[in-house]
Amino acid sequence: MAYAKYECLETITKVHWPCYIAGDFNTPDIDWDNLCCLRDSGDKCLMDLALANGFSQVVAKPTRLNNKLDIVLVNEPLTVHSVGVEPPFGNGDHCRVDFTIGLETKFQRYDTIRDAILTCARKPT
Repeated sequence: MAYAKYECLETITKVHWPCYIAGDFNTPDIDWDNLCCLRDSGDKCLMDLALANGFSQVVAKPTRLNNKLDIVLVNEPLTVHSVGVEPPFGNGDHCRVDFTIGLETKFQRYDTIRDAILTCARKPT
């Protein structure tokens, strides 16, 4: 990978379960709507990494001026709902990104923690 700042993401993107990578990536040269880079820059490295590993970027609106700098990359985009760009916290110069993750669990639901502990304690080992 050409840029060291994305090396740690290479490992994270190799997973086989839902993965969410969010933050201020400060990559103004990426046009996420058209999946291209506006200039040949380090930003292309992030876009290529995301696309090569099946990730989608789900933030639709700019988060600072006319740029999508704060992004959410996901490998299971159907699990992300209600993505919104909201006013910044305090004196921040980037908008806040809110989103909901909806995952189905295969675990039994319990009314209390006590019920869960008792049920697990009764299972044979």
